[in-house]
Amino acid sequence: MSVKRKAVNNNICDWLKRNDGFEVDFLIEQDKFWHLIPKLRENAVGHYTTIQSLDSLVRADLSISEITRYSPREKLILCYTLANSMLFLYPGCWSRRPWTSAMVYLVRRRIGGSKSSSVTFPHVSVELQQSQSGQKLVRDHNQYHDHPPILYLGIILLEIATGTVFTRSDDAELHNRCNQDGRQALKQLDSFETQNRGNPFRRISPALGEAIRACLLLELPKNFPSQNLIEDGSIRQFILDCIVQPLATELKDGHKVFLDDFNNALSQDKDVDSLERYGIRSQASWPPRIEHTQSDDAADQPYSPALEEQNPGVCLTRAMKPVAEDRCELCLYADRGEMERPVDEEKVYSATKWLKWHSNALARIQADRIAANVPKPQRVKIAILDSGIDLSDDHRLLYNTDPEIIYRNWIDGGQQWEDDVGHGTHLAILLRKIAPEAVIHVARVFKKKPSISRSAHKIAKAVMHAVDEWEVDMIVMSFGFGERHEALENAIKHATAKDVLIFAAASNDGKNRPDEAA
Repeated sequence: MSVKRKAVNNNICDWLKRNDGFEVDFLIEQDKFWHLIPKLRENAVGHYTTIQSLDSLVRADLSISEITRYSPREKLILCYTLANSMLFLYPGCWSRRPWTSAMVYLVRRRIGGSKSSSVTFPHVSVELQQSQSGQKLVRDHNQYHDHPPILYLGIILLEIATGTVFTRSDDAELHNRCNQDGRQALKQLDSFETQNRGNPFRRISPALGEAIRACLLLELPKNFPSQNLIEDGSIRQFILDCIVQPLATELKDGHKVFLDDFNNALSQDKDVDSLERYGIRSQASWPPRIEHTQSDDAADQPYSPALEEQNPGVCLTRAMKPVAEDRCELCLYADRGEMERPVDEEKVYSATKWLKWHSNALARIQADRIAANVPKPQRVKIAILDSGIDLSDDHRLLYNTDPEIIYRNWIDGGQQWEDDVGHGTHLAILLRKIAPEAVIHVARVFKKKPSISRSAHKIAKAVMHAVDEWEVDMIVMSFGFGERHEALENAIKHATAKDVLIFAAASNDGKNRPDEAA
């Protein structure tokens, strides 16, 4: 079935304006840019949002520069996304002109009376021009930089890092502009790093400084597979190795932003967890539509996610209060049947808010530790004695990272991860969020619910193994019994004699009936 379409040879904005209120689709095929027949969608109003140019966030006066209020983590994510875009778009017809901060647009979403800019969804505006097949840009002999788009990517990253606008040369000749801007950018980078070396809030991170220098100097590393940057493959390899990779490494190691499937997480129809899996907050509907608004709207005051009390980290938009839905929670295990009860949505919201704050605090500590060259501390070892663990493939990518989870089945001795009720899995994920650097051991000691007759001996053996073989620092047992058990009691005494901390469920029925093993 053929698709009805028409070739676009001029301003895309005209086509968007003609189709206001409709879904507008474009297609690139057979070296042409096609406009497809618009589609009418229900509830189209809910899909509209606004966008803001990056240069409106970067000002010459630091006191009014909104980008300075973003956390180091937010800045790194934005820089990584732009660098990764350059990797896919250059060299190519989409990035023949050097980018400027005025060409980079950020999605803004209105939540309540405020707006915030999403650094995970930058857009780059380009001008479509017809060109001859195989046409190459010719570099002037006096131009020091072979690839101006990479040079000016570095200048944009510098603007993000410093929070100040870079005044570009207005010389008529490209080679003069490149030479003057490159020299001034490197000077500004050196000066900024020198002045703010002891200021953790203004300091440029090592990876970002490395990426900016790579853009400005275009120096090949010693082990680079090519001796020049002439072929498309070697250019993209340089962007990947020297610009994208340092940013990705610091995001993962210093800020716990997982990038294995980062780009997939930003595609259409992904749920909230698919973004949060990589350390990214949920966003507005995607893809966005352009909404024309008055720039001098008095109610549209600049908003900084870093100033949000509940949102000091990578949180790119205000935390959305969860929509009420029918969900249930399970009590901690005890020896009597509990009924599931509805979740208090306010508590869910508060817990989610605290976990976001905690994650960001850990990331900041890690970033400062790396910047100060402080060696990694010894990892804490934690044993979870529970219903087991069973992670989906996506959750394995997120939670079974270094150090990997260690598992043992005390029920039937099987090696395959199992969890019939999900309680142990929930605990393991929660501990991974709270203490991502900890070594987690999971012991499957019961299938659905612990009991004295079936589970106590297995639990006692698991406690002894955790102390003597795994040499853990802490044991977590989120269950209890209504009576004492000698073997389990002896195992717990053995653990405490070895200075192992033990956390167990005190009771599900208040202070009047404490459970064993607590």
